[in-house]
This record gives sequence, structure tokens and C-alpha cells, in this order.
Amino acid sequence: MRFVIVGYGRVGARTARILGEEGHDLVVVENDRDKVERAREAGFEVVEGDGSVESVLQEAG
Repeated sequence: MRFVIVGYGRVGARTARILGEEGHDLVVVENDRDKVERAREAGFEVVEGDGSVESVLQEAG
């Protein structure tokens, strides 16, 4: 199963870390440039954009 996490704030980052540690396939959707870089530095696949936009969610899978 692929998880799409919209937002890489405190809760999104923790959720991504836990799911990643458990070996799940996941992608983070984030529109804040600094958070995008933090998520990528943490090793996550990131789609940069607004998670309320359908085309962004489609890109995320």
C-alpha cells in the first residue's frame, strides 16, 4: 500500500518517519520549500505542491 502524506509539519514528519521505519511505500506532498527540502534530506520522496489540488495528488500516486 502507498501512503500519501499531505503536509510535512510536526505530525506529518512523525507519521512519515514511523511509516518509513515500518517499510511502507510513501510520498510526502508539501508546498513549503523549506519543508520540502527537510523531507528530501530525511530520504522521503516528495511532490512539491498543494495537497488540495487533484493533479498534485495524482502525481503523488
